[in-house]
Amino acid sequence: MRVDNKMNNSHILEDVIWPLVKALLMTLVILLVFASYTATFNKANAMSINPNPLVTADSITLGDIFPQAPTNKDYVLAPAPLPGEDLVWNARTLQRISNAFNLNWSPSRDQQQVTIQRLANIVNSNSLREAVIDALYAKEQFDERYDVSFAGNSAPNMVLPYGSEVNLSVKELNYDVLGKRYTATVAALDENGVAYETLRLSGFVHRVVSVPVLNKPLRNGDVIGQYDIDFIDLHQNDLRDDMIVSAENIIGMTPRRAVKADAPLRPIDIIAPKVVGRGKRVTMIYENGAISLTAIGKALEDGAKGDVIRISNIDSSRTVTGIVTAENEVTISSTSN
Repeated sequence: MRVDNKMNNSHILEDVIWPLVKALLMTLVILLVFASYTATFNKANAMSINPNPLVTADSITLGDIFPQAPTNKDYVLAPAPLPGEDLVWNARTLQRISNAFNLNWSPSRDQQQVTIQRLANIVNSNSLREAVIDALYAKEQFDERYDVSFAGNSAPNMVLPYGSEVNLSVKELNYDVLGKRYTATVAALDENGVAYETLRLSGFVHRVVSVPVLNKPLRNGDVIGQYDIDFIDLHQNDLRDDMIVSAENIIGMTPRRAVKADAPLRPIDIIAPKVVGRGKRVTMIYENGAISLTAIGKALEDGAKGDVIRISNIDSSRTVTGIVTAENEVTISSTSN
């Protein structure tokens, strides 16, 4: 009986239990493979989102946010922001939209968001200033250069629909000659002459002066040439009394110390370059009426062109004074001691 029982147990293990275990293992493998395939498929087919939609119309559509949406891309979700402005939708809002349209999308993080920007044509303050200046020249017939500023040092602009024509027209222009003030109404017109927008401007009129500046940093010993100079425009009321306004007063000079580029210069910033060095040999030119003699001397001090310095005659060891007239050249008059 014991032998039969062992045989029966062996048959049960082989015929019943092992097949069941194998079936369960096979089912588990199939489920794991299916789960892996499903995850891979979902990942590959997950809906993407546009993090920075740029819209030109008056409304935001589903396709602006979810470009891969299979249907309803033209469905209007909300009004678009004003031209030139932004609208931010956070992860919760985006998830509600995804659920409403059965899209395969979920935020990758709680802080995920999209920033929707309404494109626009921006007429900046530079364009508005140029329009006012042109109108002033046409009306007042200025014969000098002028600029305008805006009241309160503001930087006004116009925000127009995207793709619109930008044709500025200045109307109701008034100019107070004594107070140097202006008022103007600027209109942005379409191709039919209809105004998109009008803007009331006011401010001051300034005479413009060109001031010489260095176009690169220079230091003492660098002789300033004409190619080292550029010009910048300043309002006349911004000029200081000690600013150099003529390039002729700069050319041939050298900075007293290091000078940066694009900054107006003062007389204190530059000096005449030393063309005679102390202890250096110089040509001494003696002039007495029609007679002119030359000799070799040694400079006893530094000198720039036009400076009066002392020189020692190498042949006679006599010390005389003379005027520096060129590099390593000093002219001695007949009255020098």
